[in-house]
Amino acid sequence: MVKRKKGAIVNISALAAHWRASLAGVQYTAAKAGVEGLTRQLAYDFGRSGIRVNAVAPTVTLTGDRSRPVGSEGGRGEEESPFSHPPGRLGTPEEVASTVIFLASDESSYITGITIDVNGGRYLR
Repeated sequence: MVKRKKGAIVNISALAAHWRASLAGVQYTAAKAGVEGLTRQLAYDFGRSGIRVNAVAPTVTLTGDRSRPVGSEGGRGEEESPFSHPPGRLGTPEEVASTVIFLASDESSYITGITIDVNGGRYLR
């Protein structure tokens, strides 16, 4: 990327990096906060080389056991109901992926060093 003077890196963080991890604990929160710090530092260090570095911070996403109804066999209960989110549902992997694709594309050519929350309004800032 440095030789080409162009590139985009998209790190995966989590809502826990700047709020809390209700299920994962302190080690997860610290690790994801580190991902966001790394994102900002790399954006600063490699910006003049034409490399953009950003992160995406999803919240609980509808995958695996979360796709089964809460309380069903193999289903998983969450500490907070997804219905407390403004859209009233969990996000999908495709919704997270579309944000990653945007940040990797030339459509975001003047965006660097930021984290985009993909959380359906679970955390508003």
